[in-house]
Amino acid sequence: MEPPRAAHRLCRRNAPYRIEVGGVLTPTELRRAPHTLTVLPDASWTLAPSTGEPPSARFPDAFVAPALRDAHVHLHPFVDVADYVAYGVVEVRDLGSQVGAGQPLPTPRDCADPVPEIVLGGPLLDQPGRPRLPIASEWNDPDDVPALLDAAVARGARWVKLYTRFPPALFRTTVEQAHARGLRVAIHPRLGEWAEAVRAGVDELEHLACLVPPGEGADGTHAAHRRWSEREPGETWPLPPPGTALCPTLVVHHRLVEEAERGWAFPGHDPAMVRYWREVPVVATPWTEEEIARCHRAVAAMTAAVGELDRAGVRWVIGSDTPNPGLRAGLSMWEEMNLLVAAGLDRMEVYRTAAVARGLGEAGSEPLAVLPLSTVDGPSFPVRPPEAVLLRGCLFVANHESEVAMSTTRYRRNPWLLVEWDEGERVVVVDSRSQRRFRIDPALLAMLNQISRPASLGDLDVPGYTRDQLADLLRKMADAGVVRPVTTGNGDGDGDGDDPARRNEWTPSELAVHAQASRGGKPKMRARDIPPARLNHPEAIRTVRLPVPALPSRPLAEVLRARRSIRDFDTAPLTFDQLASFLHRAARVRGWLGPDLWQTTRRPSASGGGRHSLELYLVVRNVDGLEPGAYHYDPFDHALEQLQPWTSELDGLQRRLLCEAMLVETPPAVSFYLASYFRRVQCKYGAMTLSIIYRDTGCLLQTLYLVATDLGLAPCATAAIETDPSPSFLGEHREDFLHTANFALGVPAAVDTSTPEFRPLADRGTEGEASG
Repeated sequence: MEPPRAAHRLCRRNAPYRIEVGGVLTPTELRRAPHTLTVLPDASWTLAPSTGEPPSARFPDAFVAPALRDAHVHLHPFVDVADYVAYGVVEVRDLGSQVGAGQPLPTPRDCADPVPEIVLGGPLLDQPGRPRLPIASEWNDPDDVPALLDAAVARGARWVKLYTRFPPALFRTTVEQAHARGLRVAIHPRLGEWAEAVRAGVDELEHLACLVPPGEGADGTHAAHRRWSEREPGETWPLPPPGTALCPTLVVHHRLVEEAERGWAFPGHDPAMVRYWREVPVVATPWTEEEIARCHRAVAAMTAAVGELDRAGVRWVIGSDTPNPGLRAGLSMWEEMNLLVAAGLDRMEVYRTAAVARGLGEAGSEPLAVLPLSTVDGPSFPVRPPEAVLLRGCLFVANHESEVAMSTTRYRRNPWLLVEWDEGERVVVVDSRSQRRFRIDPALLAMLNQISRPASLGDLDVPGYTRDQLADLLRKMADAGVVRPVTTGNGDGDGDGDDPARRNEWTPSELAVHAQASRGGKPKMRARDIPPARLNHPEAIRTVRLPVPALPSRPLAEVLRARRSIRDFDTAPLTFDQLASFLHRAARVRGWLGPDLWQTTRRPSASGGGRHSLELYLVVRNVDGLEPGAYHYDPFDHALEQLQPWTSELDGLQRRLLCEAMLVETPPAVSFYLASYFRRVQCKYGAMTLSIIYRDTGCLLQTLYLVATDLGLAPCATAAIETDPSPSFLGEHREDFLHTANFALGVPAAVDTSTPEFRPLADRGTEGEASG
């Protein structure tokens, strides 16, 4: 992948000039309002609300913020430092390179040359004797170290780095000598030696992977992965003291395992860089499946440790460790920031930590980045160049013209696409409408997320893929139906005008449930899977046999016209006969359907396949002749099984699921907790189970409404359902139930204050008559 270029658009030689932006990142907030940035000839700037004066450049959909600092890089001849600036990184700290060992420091040829500020790290100090690393300084005796530090100061270095085989016995002395010369000390410690380095006074620890307890003394990448992969959940490891500076470099291990799975192909990278990486010891030989799996476990453990370290008071320093294998200058800094956000750190705090300042005031001179306002609207940072960068008084604008020609075709993720977890290291995406399943590289999930709205090839940036490779990938995904080419047709340019899922009106989960509703049931039920149609509670306190009162009934047409929700209840009790008649008319089992094996019944309300999974649990507050408490209705014997007496739990359940949902204070005399014994449906309908249960619930609620209206009672259903049924009266069946609805039943109050005004339509005559 050809890196983007930062084009020199406005020069400090022509200052003062004005830039209009749509917002400003201050030390405390992102202020979304038009502001004008005025750049002055000395490269300083001022910032104020826009006054309408014409600017030299406008970015109305972007905000200005302090640019980024990559605190851990290794300058390399194959890496163009301008690539950092293209991604908004205006300062890099070199912690060991040929530059630190004496080669010339990169400097801008003129103001149009986008070279970041370089904080020199000076010599890298490793083992005594002949250096094993070309970037390490040679020394043989502790007395040689002061001269190396003096040479570093003379070159303008501000840091010195100790490497894994630097003797711990010299930690304290070397730190004191460095501090005496104004140098700060960073250390890449050997596994298990970080605590000794902290006690010696080092200023910063490099690499979270090294923060393991003292162990067998092994060192290196695979040893670190082994130690982290073996960490048990909840296992306590020593933590650095509060205030300890740590540069985690998680992206190094994420990229290592991704490239290892690709067989070290490094697609899209400069061939010279690839040859260099393949000589690195950790890359020189293919990783085994166990080593790849171990790295995945280690990455997960290190990610989990970020929150633990943050709570311990670690002071985060953010750097990419470019150019480790697979990393890209500038781009990998954003990847590292996203990994820290994914690990649980606050997104804006991550940005402020990575930036050269925590925010902007009314004036300053620090370099700036102009970023899309959408940068802070998603769950992660977009890994792409900013709109523009202000560096040393010159404005550099993202210029993609040097990249290969971009396709004008726009693509959109199939809205019916759902992600499922798979065995192994991949995930599965499922087209819930066609039921096609695709195993994909997890790295492509970020791209699929980018194209939830239509995007062209030029809008996408997938690490490890060249433009040609990405174009080929999109074509293949389109052929498979994972993405769709967009055609204009619905007036807003989104395309898919005839798609019921257009414009993201439905989530993939909702669409999947809808698609499942049309799948059809299982071809054959297995006898061992069919649960009984009758559910009993042997633990019931007592059983109350219900009568079948001969209460009067109205014509169906009249009941249908009168049916409505009534939320205002009188404090008067229901009569025992009213409740008994209500249950008999609405829910009593009339008889069996088909062979006994089927366990299907006929009842007053409709149910898919006669499965009738819904059980009625009553919370009785005020019924004449019936002790308050929780009951289960047995529709076979027309009886109530009392499960518990009245308790504060029942009062709270009724108020939470009904009164709060209905916005009333007076609770009903009785409430019903509708619970689906879902396996009755699942045994026949499989993937359709949930939709069948929802339909059955609607049928039953309408039946309850009509019977309550016929009896002159006050009914009201609520949908305040519990994802995990909570009532203790469900007993051992609680895990077998799905809560689907609630139903209130009481005596209507004399004044109905909660019902909105009803305005009937003009009378058009009775059925069968012409309306004239």
